[in-house]
Order: sequence, then C-alpha cells, then structure tokens
Amino acid sequence: MRVTHVLATAIVLFSGAATAEIHRPLVWQARVAQDLPMNFTKIKQAFWTQSVSLWAVVERDKTDWLAATQIICSSFIASGKPPEAFIVVTFLDQHALPKRSQITTVYYKSGLTQPQ
Repeated sequence: MRVTHVLATAIVLFSGAATAEIHRPLVWQARVAQDLPMNFTKIKQAFWTQSVSLWAVVERDKTDWLAATQIICSSFIASGKPPEAFIVVTFLDQHALPKRSQITTVYYKSGLTQPQ
C-alpha cells in the first residue's frame, strides 16, 4: 500500500497532472499518436498525457522543431483532429528520457502555432 501511494505521488509530480489518472485519448488522438512516428521518421514515439497535451519523443539533432511544427500539426487533420481542438505539443529528446529533457513546446490550434 505504501509503495503504491509513493508511486502514485511520483507519477503526479513527474507528469504535472492534477491526478494520477491516465488520460485515455479520443479516437482521433490515438490516431495522431500512432501516425506521427510513421509519417515523420525523426519522431520515435508520441503520447498524450492530458486531453490537450501531446508529447513527441524525437531525435535530438539539428532539426528545427519549431519550423517543422506547421507540417507536423497539419498532419493532425488527416488523423481526424477536429478544427476546434487545441493541442500543446512538447518535443522531448529521446536520449534524455526518462528525464523528459524538453526541446521546445508549441501551442497549436487551427493552423496557428506559437512557441512557448
């Protein structure tokens, strides 16, 4: 019991979530997470931590992820993203996991992107 409580607390602190519940993505969100690594080879994995928070695990090289965001976010529409859906995309360095070394975060809605 104590170990479970400590683990749940660690999950909340690590993810920044208000609760330790796992976000269950909507159908279009699951499709986005599945399609990203297939469509963009430098994206190794994508997952949702909250209804608006998409994390992309990427190669850390000279890629300008901010510049690539417009193309990446445009692909969400093909995966079924509704026009009104707001998404925060965070790019993580795959070699720094599990520390979640953030490369950049981008806020996206209806074709507009803005870096954090």
